Amino acid sequence: MVFTFQKPIPLGKFSFDVSFHKFHVTRPNRAGCNKIYEIRRSKSFFFELADKSTNTNDIHLKIHTNDYHMNSTPISYSSTCSFPNLKYQISKMLQHFFSHQKVIPRSIQKRYFNLIRSKLLDRYFVIKSRADSVTQRNSRTKTFFNFSYKRYRFHFGIFIPCNFFTTYNFGTEHTQLCCVPSPYIMSHNRRACVSHHKNLDIFHNIKKHTPISNNNTINNKRFHATLIHNQWQRRIKKHIYSNRLGISYDVSYLANRHKYPSTYDDRRMYRKRLDNFRSHHSDSSKRSKKQNPAFNGHVDLFSTIVVTTKKLIDA
Repeated sequence: MVFTFQKPIPLGKFSFDVSFHKFHVTRPNRAGCNKIYEIRRSKSFFFELADKSTNTNDIHLKIHTNDYHMNSTPISYSSTCSFPNLKYQISKMLQHFFSHQKVIPRSIQKRYFNLIRSKLLDRYFVIKSRADSVTQRNSRTKTFFNFSYKRYRFHFGIFIPCNFFTTYNFGTEHTQLCCVPSPYIMSHNRRACVSHHKNLDIFHNIKKHTPISNNNTINNKRFHATLIHNQWQRRIKKHIYSNRLGISYDVSYLANRHKYPSTYDDRRMYRKRLDNFRSHHSDSSKRSKKQNPAFNGHVDLFSTIVVTTKKLIDA
């Protein structure tokens, strides 16, 4: 019997490459999500993460960008496992991005490194959730987010290729898949770049006409008139409480007398009465500052209504 012993794998034995891959759009549109294609106003960087389903040992991570000043030479990074997780992939790709940056200082890079990595990781799962959705709606989820430093603007996102076929005429027609990043993704894994947006399958939801029911006794004038009459007859009071304004009061209905329409030129049968106006200021100084002006304004309004109501009762 022969025993074979494998040598222990040292730390950092596995490696993978990271490089920039440049994309170009002939006629970019600056409106909405299509601003990611505009090269003069901002720079876009879309991170293409490796998937385990590819069944390959050679991992090459790409950062798709519209910045043609980036060096596309791949750089090798070490790893302790054969297939690094998503967080580690994003970390090394961000490290690769910042190593080629000249406009963002080191202090800003260190300050926002974890934030950008976290937002990219969250964006990946949000995109995956939207792509796996089977709802028949046209809601969109952006594949990128904005990051600004002084006058420099960046768009960081997860690379989702367009995947529509594009035909090129170089003497002979040549058709290939479009690999331009998509600015958004929809349910049923629908996505498209600015050039193929018109080819998207859009759901057209036509609302069915609901016939009017003959037994529609709730939404009519008689029902509402009876409801107000019962509240007045039973002297029901409704308590109003507003935490935002820091006030509370009671509302009840009063019936106008027969002299009211001719005296005040108002034909309404009922009017509201406000009682027990109180203040509930917050202990927080920040919220209390906002509550004070709102409270003072409602004090004037409340006193005016109460005085008017007393005059009408005496009339």
